[in-house]
Amino acid sequence: MPTVPASLFAVLELVRGNFTAPTFRTFTALVTGLIAETGRCTVTGMLTGVGLTRAWSHDRAHA
Repeated sequence: MPTVPASLFAVLELVRGNFTAPTFRTFTALVTGLIAETGRCTVTGMLTGVGLTRAWSHDRAHA
């Protein structure tokens, strides 16, 4: 899992109850990647931005 800044995590915690635990981890990683990515804001771009391109399957974000 990527390191999420505490201020961002505090905001994401507000919606935690809407997700299962595994889905919340995926959501958190994708939001972090969306912010970190300087290129295209696609699923692949978000995974690249958060450094999980080789660790997670692209399909995980679409599940």
